Amino acid sequence: MPEKKTYKYPNTLPWSQFVWRINAIRKDPITYHRKFFQLYGDTFSFRLRRSKYILLSRDKEVVQHILQKNHKNYYKSTLQVVFLSKYLGNGLLTVNGDYWLKQRRLIQPAFHRQKIEQLVEGIQQTIASELEDIPTNTLTDVYPIMNHLAFRVVANSLFEVSISEEVLQRLQYIIERIQLFLIREIRLPHLGWWFRWTGQVAKHKKLAQETRDIIRDIIEDRKQSGEVHDDLLNMLLETRYEDTGEPMSTEQLIDEISIL
Repeated sequence: MPEKKTYKYPNTLPWSQFVWRINAIRKDPITYHRKFFQLYGDTFSFRLRRSKYILLSRDKEVVQHILQKNHKNYYKSTLQVVFLSKYLGNGLLTVNGDYWLKQRRLIQPAFHRQKIEQLVEGIQQTIASELEDIPTNTLTDVYPIMNHLAFRVVANSLFEVSISEEVLQRLQYIIERIQLFLIREIRLPHLGWWFRWTGQVAKHKKLAQETRDIIRDIIEDRKQSGEVHDDLLNMLLETRYEDTGEPMSTEQLIDEISIL
């Protein structure tokens, strides 16, 4: 009978160290992760409960082993398939297995280099337009500016001229609210019961549904117009499954666009 092997986890961050600093870590995780890496090495573990650990690593060989050389041996964690999917749906970022592979093969041509190059001009125009509004000769917080710019680049790449300024602002507001709450959920898992009991989860799921409704309207308007644009929505509408020749359903399109 083969001997049962026990995996030996790398240096473990003590539970007391984590709990004592939990709020500070939530607010500034990068600073604390850097300190922990310096103390415990380029790969260390954190024990969640008796037989469950989280591994954190900045070792490029570990990353390459998991993401490139042996990616078929690993699956997305509950972070993606549970926390993210309840707000973003079932797209490439939140699913595993055969469905993930099928969607990846379907969508990959839309992100071919030549296709992406077609978006560059629009991206440059968006950046130039946003830069004009940045105040000069004064101390400026660049975080909200870059956050807004990143959203506009993605939104314009997705929808080009198919969306009004009012709708765009609403989408940005909802996405930022969901993102901030999602970070709290992930970094404070022990408060999950509180978030559910106080209705915060339900509130943000309702906001996510509003986003899906907005995207659905954009998709239906594009389909009915018959117009062709050099944007990601058009590329996704043109994709077809190899086995059936069918396009993605509206719900599948909403899932993938929500994630993007």
